[in-house]
Amino acid sequence: MENKIILSVDKSMRLIEILLEARRSLTLKEIAEKSGCPKSTVYGLLFTMLQHDVIRQDPDGRYGLGIRLYECGAAVSESWDISARIHPSLEKLAQQTGAGAFATYFDGRNVISFDRCIGSGGLQVIPEVGMRMSLHATAQGKLFLSMLPRSKVLSVLREDGMTQFTPHTITDPESLLSELDSIRVQGYAIEHGEFRRGLMGAAAPIREHDGKIKYALGIVGLFRSVASADFQQAVELMVSAARDLS
Repeated sequence: MENKIILSVDKSMRLIEILLEARRSLTLKEIAEKSGCPKSTVYGLLFTMLQHDVIRQDPDGRYGLGIRLYECGAAVSESWDISARIHPSLEKLAQQTGAGAFATYFDGRNVISFDRCIGSGGLQVIPEVGMRMSLHATAQGKLFLSMLPRSKVLSVLREDGMTQFTPHTITDPESLLSELDSIRVQGYAIEHGEFRRGLMGAAAPIREHDGKIKYALGIVGLFRSVASADFQQAVELMVSAARDLS
């Protein structure tokens, strides 16, 4: 059977992604501008999804994600045995390091945070559950990129671009490719204030029984530097926890 994309479904999914990225309700005009579709088309799609509670409409007329998506997400979460297995390790890692600990999933194209625990180390900025993470500027993104062939990495970078989030963000493809080589050798990735200034992070892979990697553990916190003793100890604990889960 020939593969065929249903355009109306494809456009509907794009509207959901726009609202997911915004993390707030948007007006019809805002959604239409972000999607590049005519307002009449966007209105029809939103109205249809409203009937299924995939989209909600606020009293002020703005549109947001509907309760049905929450129910779907809860059902997916319940079916993920991996989440139940990882969470105790996240709690222990956060307690041991004082940093935020979180788990991510890689679907072959996107890195998404799906569980987290906040540590005791004061002010923390930790990815929200469901957050899609930068591929070139986070430890998790670089870890998963390191598993891809060079040609695929370059294709992804061309498509996504290499936004400079901080002065430390790597924006040169060749420099990033060199770091990916190092990540393959050492077995984990480090983030040195590349996504948010002052935040240090790291990520280690969780291998499945066949050796494939779809999940990773991560830590992030306000460490003094990536060379500090407390950061190095946190990385060792993270790598050990990921190895135990593999």
